[in-house]
Amino acid sequence: MIKKLFIYIAIFLCISTGILADDISCKNERDFKNPEISSPEVNGWAIYNDIFTITIENAGGLNPGNISPEAALTQFYASLIRRDKCYLIALPPGKMDSDLQRSVDEVTGWNFLEIRLEKRKKLSKDSYWISLWMKIEFQGKIESGTDDAALEKIGGKWYIVDPPT
Repeated sequence: MIKKLFIYIAIFLCISTGILADDISCKNERDFKNPEISSPEVNGWAIYNDIFTITIENAGGLNPGNISPEAALTQFYASLIRRDKCYLIALPPGKMDSDLQRSVDEVTGWNFLEIRLEKRKKLSKDSYWISLWMKIEFQGKIESGTDDAALEKIGGKWYIVDPPT
């Protein structure tokens, strides 16, 4: 009986702290389409043609998972805009290295207002950089700018291995 109680408590703690990010609250309720890219590429960068800006107004139910590099970034930033724990789906499974953990800790403290994927650069078959524009509120100031995120395919799914900071 006590063993069962400990199991229930452990499951509750995992769900309530976001350790199990695949729970029902992270279910995708919206269609996600990878943005089309330009051709030819410029300096290895392909520009997205149909740019979609993620905002607090349209981030609800947007949980495309990690079926593509763009889906993983959308998953991560839509979750941060909503301020839930579904961003964990877009991070590598298992223990994160200290640099990635530090980066994630930093960006989860920001208030994201808008995110837009701008262009991507293929580094290898299973590795991309994606440049994104973001508008954030930080320490009472609204700032915007572009930065790059590194994504890798691990076990058939795409994960952010270096978010912009």
